[in-house]
Amino acid sequence: MLRTLCFWLGAAILSGPTALDALGQDSFDLPPIRYSESISKDPVALLERKIQRGELVLPQDPQFGVLPGFLKELNVPVESQAVAMDVSMNQALGRDSGYRSESTQRRIQSAASSLADAILMRNESPLEQVVQGTSTFAETFASQGPLDSQNRSLRQFDLQTRLFRHRLSYLIYTPEFQAMPKEILVPLRAHLQETLRTDEYRAEREILEDTLPGWLSAS
Repeated sequence: MLRTLCFWLGAAILSGPTALDALGQDSFDLPPIRYSESISKDPVALLERKIQRGELVLPQDPQFGVLPGFLKELNVPVESQAVAMDVSMNQALGRDSGYRSESTQRRIQSAASSLADAILMRNESPLEQVVQGTSTFAETFASQGPLDSQNRSLRQFDLQTRLFRHRLSYLIYTPEFQAMPKEILVPLRAHLQETLRTDEYRAEREILEDTLPGWLSAS
């Protein structure tokens, strides 16, 4: 096997850049993947084919075009596009591009509150029995940190009565979380501040302030 692989790699190198490019360029089109020949079955692709075949005509909303109908066909709540709706309305009414209607502000606050509850692990189902294992996964996972000055981490497991020892998700460190739009990040931070300032969440607050300095108090 190794000899055969070396033979083909050698042949590609001797044949020049074109052969090397071809060796990797179309790898996804080779069996068993055959990417370019496959038919996508995701909801957007299926909807697109229905429209192309004339089986579906999206209604035209006088303010937002086909967007409401498109969202309805995909079972996506219109409320999730509140900011996009406001942008269209602002353009139509000549308002400032940053204007947010009261209904949009309420939706953003609601979304921030729900996300804060998830990050704080509220309504988490308790463990019915102690979870035990034979590997070192729990220790290895926790060691990835970051650790605070007392060697505590949001990655540490409890496994006695709940999954994690600290009721604040380690996902707060991820680039995706930190890159959320300011419109949702500001109210989300306010919800977290309100909870983490209580004695019940003292450990979580100390860990966050030690491992992510200044984030909680930022405006």
